[in-house]
Amino acid sequence: MKKLIDLSNLDLIDSIKEKIVYYLSYSKEEDKQKIRKAIDDNDLNLLKKWFSSNLEFGTGGLREIMDIGTSYLNEVTISKAAYATLDFFCKEYDREFYNKNDISKKSICISYDTRKNSDIFAKISALIAVKKGFHVYITKDPMPTPFLSFLVRETKSFCGIMITASHNPKNYNGFKVYDKTGCQILSDMANKIIEIYNSSIEMEKIDLLDFEILINKKKIEYVKDSFIDDFIGRICTVKYNKNLENNKKLLNVVYSSLHGTGINIFKKLEEKIGFNTFYVESQIEMNNDFPNVKSLNPENLESFEQALKIAKENNSDLIVITDPDADRVRFAFLDENRYFIPTGNELAVMLFYYICSQIRLSEIDSSIKKEINEDYFSVTTVVTTDLLEIIGRYFGVEVFKTLTGFKYIGQVINKNENKKFLFAAEESCGYLVTGILRDKDAFSMIVLILEFLSYLKSQKIHAKNYLKKIYEQFGYYLNDLVNIDFSEKKDKDIIDKIMIYLRENPLEAFCNFKIRKIFDFENNIESFPKSNLLQYIGENFKVTVRPSGTEPKLKIYFQVVSHNEIQSKEILETFKNFFINLIKTECLNHVGS
Repeated sequence: MKKLIDLSNLDLIDSIKEKIVYYLSYSKEEDKQKIRKAIDDNDLNLLKKWFSSNLEFGTGGLREIMDIGTSYLNEVTISKAAYATLDFFCKEYDREFYNKNDISKKSICISYDTRKNSDIFAKISALIAVKKGFHVYITKDPMPTPFLSFLVRETKSFCGIMITASHNPKNYNGFKVYDKTGCQILSDMANKIIEIYNSSIEMEKIDLLDFEILINKKKIEYVKDSFIDDFIGRICTVKYNKNLENNKKLLNVVYSSLHGTGINIFKKLEEKIGFNTFYVESQIEMNNDFPNVKSLNPENLESFEQALKIAKENNSDLIVITDPDADRVRFAFLDENRYFIPTGNELAVMLFYYICSQIRLSEIDSSIKKEINEDYFSVTTVVTTDLLEIIGRYFGVEVFKTLTGFKYIGQVINKNENKKFLFAAEESCGYLVTGILRDKDAFSMIVLILEFLSYLKSQKIHAKNYLKKIYEQFGYYLNDLVNIDFSEKKDKDIIDKIMIYLRENPLEAFCNFKIRKIFDFENNIESFPKSNLLQYIGENFKVTVRPSGTEPKLKIYFQVVSHNEIQSKEILETFKNFFINLIKTECLNHVGS
């Protein structure tokens, strides 16, 4: 490769110099000028910041801040990610074709969210895909992540790329990869792509002006509206009590898309089902600056502030908030004169119980059988409430457990296609209630929630009381999540060091509560792949610790169980205080930060 600039006088290790030279070969002129200035100024800290690392696949694919250099997302690193991904899938396609497997056609589906540069990154990926011999289906406008998963399956494409950083702050973007089933790729594929990515890929120059030329040549094809209509039609078939269809039309709903992709699909749902909506007008415009939103994550109650005001003014029955790529969703239910906003765990419990009870009633009514068909199954994760398993056992529905991440949930669904999939849930407000795609989906969940709320109103019971009855039947399973943020720490390995310390110094008890078992998922745990996750199990409690896959945070998941709500809350607070103190004092003192 031609050397563009002399770096011999810089006090930098060779690997960083090599990255600078490589990056300069492909970067746009604006970035080149900034890099050359940093070199001329001998700004080693800035150069190390830009070029000290490479991107890595986490639980949500590639996800990083947008900035200059190999450490960040930009046109160069997106190009390299696309080259590596498509090089991998070219080899996979050729291998399957050679082995005469029943394979999909050599096409790829690409979509993107409303973030800055998302459309550019999507077009770059499309141009590279054509160079690699793929026919490209690309959405003309920003679209939700679940639609991309659906599209891959419907077009029988070989793979898919979604440009999104989901609910991360606005300065982030991301690159998610899907296999031919519409499922996010697992670690084995991701590792092979990263191996290609980390090699010195010789890339051809990309000219965005070629995009329209390839559209005209039909090598890149905009996704037809009929696919969107099919998506809406299929998710609207999610129903467990047909007698409630007309009741849905009586509901008043408040909706916010948080400036994201959800608005167009939601409006189509409203038109098809017939419920009435009050929109949070200040938040429904697709805007990459996300100007009127305090948090892009519906898990954070700040995202509900404006919606709650509108709901109270109109006495609305339901609030619906989707994150920017509309895979996550959270709801608020009108309970008498105030709004109940269930957590991801609480909503999962209510909906799973509702689904199972409705199926059992329908099967009894039709004189088929008194037990739920044994072929039904659901999926959850090791950090989601164990109450889902208890409910499944009660109704006779098998509940599979996976590691965190819908890619694992999608894999389980793929492996059980001869059975009837019912429900999947993560504690982080990710759900799936239809088998037409393989990623979490806000919209099929919205359809189900409208039925569930119609049922509650027909029974004259509020959501919170419905949940309370479940707790009274099975026990008070209280769950909470604590995120400890290390973004201000200079040591980027601080979280890994804390995990090592916890492994080398195994706890015996939380306060006076004895730990009976510690599961280290870096070892072989049943059928789980290796993962940097520790789980502490005791009588009526579970605590799970893992690094975030997308942010510099340590995530600690708590679960306590008792037959008394007050006692559960007291134990939960005790555990949270103990563990936060453990991490922030003992662990940090020992790892030297």
